[in-house]
Amino acid sequence: MTAVVPALLSALAGVANRPGGAQQLATAAANQPTDILGSIAASLTGSAQVAENGTSLLSSLLGGDALGLLASAVSRFTGIGEGTMRTLMGLLTPLI
Repeated sequence: MTAVVPALLSALAGVANRPGGAQQLATAAANQPTDILGSIAASLTGSAQVAENGTSLLSSLLGGDALGLLASAVSRFTGIGEGTMRTLMGLLTPLI
């Protein structure tokens, strides 16, 4: 968590610096469900869906292969598998 959250915040700050990026982030935030914590806590199925949606959202915000590069870098830093790291990033993105 101590590596993932700052990495996500840095990536999202990069999105905000692009032309139209702040609006893109505002729209993404407005489209998030208000009960995101309840969805995660409700069941494993709920958290899997949240992670999948978050991964999709993060991929669309960062564009291209940036999510893969970010997941790979944090994965190498933490020693956690890249697939697990993508899932964790997807789970945290809607929360952030």
